[in-house]
Amino acid sequence: PAVVPGLQSGTAYALRVQVSNKTYADEMKTYDSMIKQGTVKVSPYVPKNVSGVTGSLVEGEINKGQKDTMIVLPLRDKTIRVWTESPDFLKDFEGVVLANLTFTP
Repeated sequence: PAVVPGLQSGTAYALRVQVSNKTYADEMKTYDSMIKQGTVKVSPYVPKNVSGVTGSLVEGEINKGQKDTMIVLPLRDKTIRVWTESPDFLKDFEGVVLANLTFTP
């Protein structure tokens, strides 16, 4: 916390990665109200370097005032969230980060 500003700081970062203790289903429930309000769109996402895993691509205003692009993926009884907080970083996020993302499910 003393080095990287928190999620509510208003600072847009090129990359954030988080492993959540929530299951994938519980993690996706947190976006239900945003989907209903129309602030985010959710679509299926299959990482090219991880076989047998299907997650979700969440795009929109996840954090107030920011246009986020987030990948949510199941990891056994946990969830991986990888995201960028600005469209300025989207090309590198898709072309470098997601293109090289690997993990053992």
